Amino acid sequence: MLHAGTIDGVAAVVDDKVIMLSDVIAKARKLGVDKNAPNVLHSVLQLMVENIIVEKTCQEMGIPAPEDEEVKNVSNKTGLSIEDARIFIMKERLMDIVVRSRVVVTDRMIKDYYRSHDEYKGSFSVRLAQIVIKNDETKIKSVLDAIRQGEPFDKVALEYSDVLIHGGCDMGWIPVKDLSPEVKAALGHAKKGEVVGPVRKGKYAFVFKLLDVGTKGNKTFAEAKDDIKHILEDRYRKKVFKHWLKTISDKYFVGIYI
Repeated sequence: MLHAGTIDGVAAVVDDKVIMLSDVIAKARKLGVDKNAPNVLHSVLQLMVENIIVEKTCQEMGIPAPEDEEVKNVSNKTGLSIEDARIFIMKERLMDIVVRSRVVVTDRMIKDYYRSHDEYKGSFSVRLAQIVIKNDETKIKSVLDAIRQGEPFDKVALEYSDVLIHGGCDMGWIPVKDLSPEVKAALGHAKKGEVVGPVRKGKYAFVFKLLDVGTKGNKTFAEAKDDIKHILEDRYRKKVFKHWLKTISDKYFVGIYI
């Protein structure tokens, strides 16, 4: 079994490339994974071996190395290190050449995915306006009195709220499942246009107005189809590529010594 505290030595050899145990530990640290967790270093080592095989295969197939500017752009967009961004680009190019034509996503597969993923059905949501007051009973009373006297909610918010959202009080649409238990309980059976509160949380008191209720974030099949096709193509492309890479690895001498 491989442990982070093991004395440094050869972890693996891929033809003329040698991976030391210290290299594996350093890579795990860069990836931000716990090197002491079971099997983590083995997984990191497998990734390092795979990266070497990708690089060697690209060289043998005459696939040009990525330009420095392209590598920097990918690194900036993804947060990958420069080296990992370079391998990522090479892997993508290799997949495009050897795998893309082998992946076929049918309408039936897309429909099955759409039906089995609730996120396309959207979430029951509320649109809220809020007034936020640091615990000040006099101020809270003034807010409630002004609202009871018919003052517009947004006008009261501008006058009294200690927190405004982009200069106003409209919080926009929020899935009910994401509301705190206190807010969810306060809204209870509130109807559209109704004001509820104060809801007290920590050092603050909140007064809400229920502006609207509905299902948000839902997508029809037609709207979701292209996104789902891309998701499935990417999933199966990686799966086929993994199998292909395992087959092509037989061309190389790969020794794992830990």
